[in-house]
Amino acid sequence: MVDRQLLLINNQWLWVRHTQAARKHRIGKAHVTHVLVTTAPLETTTNRGDPALLWVGRDVTGRELEVMGVTLHDAAQMPILLVVHVFPTALRGER
Repeated sequence: MVDRQLLLINNQWLWVRHTQAARKHRIGKAHVTHVLVTTAPLETTTNRGDPALLWVGRDVTGRELEVMGVTLHDAAQMPILLVVHVFPTALRGER
């Protein structure tokens, strides 16, 4: 069984999957989904230089989250958003 959900994100239907690393801070998928569907993404790059999308928005509880995903395609060329990073911005601290 493949753990994925079909969501309308930024006017495009995407299958969404989460990496194990994205669960590091124990943020639930429902909280991430809320940020994905209610916030417009910014184009950015990963630390490896690959193109990525970044969402910064509040979940249903009001907690601000930073969510990063990369767009891939499966064998049938269907777009998949792979969520690779989820982080509560309150933990970032001052820089």
